[in-house]
Order: sequence, then C-alpha cells, then structure tokens
Amino acid sequence: MLRPVGVIVVVLVGAVAFGQPAGPGELICPVDGCHFRVPVGQPGDRAGGTDSDQCPHDRQGETLSSALIVCPRCNYATSRAEFTAPVSDEQRRLILRALATSRYRGVTNVLTEIPSWERFRLAATCAAALGKEKEQLNCVEFAAWSVRVESCRAATVAYSSRERMITPIPTQLNEWMSTRGIGDVIREIVEKSAAAGTAAEKNRLLLHLAMMYQRAGFAAKRNEVLQQLKPAGEADALLAGRLERFRTLVAVEADFQQQVVILARKRLAGAETRWDRATLNYLLADALRRLRKDAEALEQYRTARKLMTEPTQTRRLTDHFLSMLAPGEPLPTPVPEEQTGDTTTPAPTDAPKE
Repeated sequence: MLRPVGVIVVVLVGAVAFGQPAGPGELICPVDGCHFRVPVGQPGDRAGGTDSDQCPHDRQGETLSSALIVCPRCNYATSRAEFTAPVSDEQRRLILRALATSRYRGVTNVLTEIPSWERFRLAATCAAALGKEKEQLNCVEFAAWSVRVESCRAATVAYSSRERMITPIPTQLNEWMSTRGIGDVIREIVEKSAAAGTAAEKNRLLLHLAMMYQRAGFAAKRNEVLQQLKPAGEADALLAGRLERFRTLVAVEADFQQQVVILARKRLAGAETRWDRATLNYLLADALRRLRKDAEALEQYRTARKLMTEPTQTRRLTDHFLSMLAPGEPLPTPVPEEQTGDTTTPAPTDAPKE
C-alpha cells in the first residue's frame, strides 16, 4: 500500500528562487526549487517482449526508468512532460505534505538509490495528493510492472536472445501465434528441467520457470514450481538468495496489483467512453487474474469483450483468457453502441498508454 503520509509541512526557505534559470543540463524542481541534473540510465531495448498487461521487458537497460523525473531533494515525481509545469502554492503544500515521510529525500542519484517501483510509488503519491486519479492509476500500474521486470529479469535475459518474446495471442481459439512467445519458453524450460543432470541445474531451471509463470500471470503454477525448489548446501547459497529475492518481489508486485484493482474500479465508475470502459475492464481482469481471483477476472473479461467491436490485440487476448477461464463457453457478442447509450466510436487499434 502507499505509505501513510505524515502531518509535517515542510516550510520552504524564502531564499529559494523558483524563477532562476537552470544551468546546462539542469532542471529546477517546481516544488522545492532544487537544481539538479537528471541522471541518465541505459535505455531499454524492449527485446524481452511484453506481458498481457503491456508490461515491457528488456534484455539490456530499462524502458520504464525514462518515464519519470524525481527530485532528489523533496522527491516530487511525475512524468517528464509534466515535471517542469508550474505548481500553485496550494499544490506545493499538498505535495510536500504527502512526501514528508519519504525515506528517499536527499539522495544523490535517484536511479541507483531508489528502486524503480519506489519511484513510481512516489509519483503515485504526488498524483494522489493533487487529485489526479488517472495519473495515480498509471503510476501504480507502472510500479507493478517495474517489480515484475526486476523479479523476472534473469529468465527474460536467458530466454529472449533468439527471438523477441511476445505475449501469447491466439490466432484461433486455443492456438498460439507461430512467433516465439512466453508459452513456448515455458514448454522449453519444462522439458529442460525434466532432463536436468544435477539438482543445482534443475533448481536453476525451475526458478526460471517460476519467473516465466509470473510474467504470464499464472500464480498457481508459479507457486507449484516454487514448492519444488530445494536449495541445499553452499553450492546453492546463491540460488537460495535469488529465490528469497524473487518471493519478496512477487509479494511487492501483488501489493501494487491490489492497488491497481482498487483504483481501476474507482476510475471505471466515472469512465465516459466505451473504449475507456473496455480498457479498464481488461486492466481489472488482468490484475484480478494475476491475484488468483479468477471468478472476478472472468466477469471483467466478459464485460470488456461486450464493449470491443474491433479485432484489436486486446480483444484477441481477452478471447484467449475467456477460453482459458471458461472453456467451451461462447464468446460474448459485442453490444451495439445504441444499446449502451454510447455513440463514441472506440479506437480501431489498441490505444497507447499516456
């Protein structure tokens, strides 16, 4: 959950000059006037493919890091496009109050000293303080992605070198695309682990398998595999540490997914267009499925499918998960716009995240 904010109000020193120009390569935080250089990380290559909720994975670098700017002094965090926008005195007060308890205030390098998901948590805290519900939801979702990218990176790097992995998308019911996908990788690891010559090799492969199940959102399968892992002795000390780290990050991601569910339901109640409702229903369904709430996920998939009139990637994924969670059940037919009272034409292709 988001950390509870304290009641301490940070008073800005009168000498702080918000109107001063920044030096070369510098930014000035619009909240506390801090002059700082934005640290540059290695750009992500997106070669690790994407998951069913559009989470991007990299073999090298990090795609998500470039989405935010974080002030190292007060920890104000928001998108690159919004960071330099002026804030009112009231907004400044709300932001500083919300960030008063942040343990990352005063860091030297926000990329190396603040985990990526914590940077998005800070951005979500700022958005919540300003009443920006849509931005808050996006930041929490990106935080969940960041945790998954980190927890599964070893397997992503190991199994995405030949072809870019993609989320399995059925061309017909219960069929995979011929392009290499997560389902193909899972089958490959299962075969290799069955033929492993040593216990250490089997354990390594099983941990990679658990990571791929995590990426696919199959929590029950992930837990089954984790039960089979039995690190023992000094030779497996490193594996034991990696296993513990993976378990910890899985729990952190689940916490963020719970927040995604709460915020998405709230946003759904006020969604104005058919496309917004469809995408929010799908987002809810995917998060609920990852939290092992299949019955609730199924209802959200059904609702989303009724709103999808175009054969987008999201609809194909929806069809796949409907056939997985309710095998043999006919796919819902899209409801005509006149019956929903919504004459807004849905996007003909998957709309990008803002």
